[in-house]
Amino acid sequence: MNNRTVFHSGGSKPNCAAPLFNQRDNASAEQLEKQAPTRETAIELVDTLEASGQAYDANDLLYAFESSADYDPAPKLNEITKPMLTINFADDLINPPELLHLPTASNYIEVMFPADSATYGHMTLAHPAVWASALGSFIQRLPHEG
Repeated sequence: MNNRTVFHSGGSKPNCAAPLFNQRDNASAEQLEKQAPTRETAIELVDTLEASGQAYDANDLLYAFESSADYDPAPKLNEITKPMLTINFADDLINPPELLHLPTASNYIEVMFPADSATYGHMTLAHPAVWASALGSFIQRLPHEG
């Protein structure tokens, strides 16, 4: 059995958790399996991520979480009168669909993309090929003011 240290407070790999955490946010299970389909390739991926951890400052990761910990737009969303679009992904582990508090106003359109081979969990937003058509449809339906 291979006992791996994923994070510890000292030694040669103090920040290796950051890229592992980032990988969890940036890929669905299906995408991870594509990247590392065997035990050997999975170990290589973890080794690569651990090595890249040296470039991370753990304080940056903490800041990212702390800066958004009390952010909740839900109470004010129904005050928006212009057309609204939300794009979400079923395999998003950071903002899971079952925990979303979305508006109920009539000017609101929700698009939920199912998890599939093209999605990357939370970071599917960084892959516009997945969601660009939904945005295009929304923009086409906007009223033209002028």
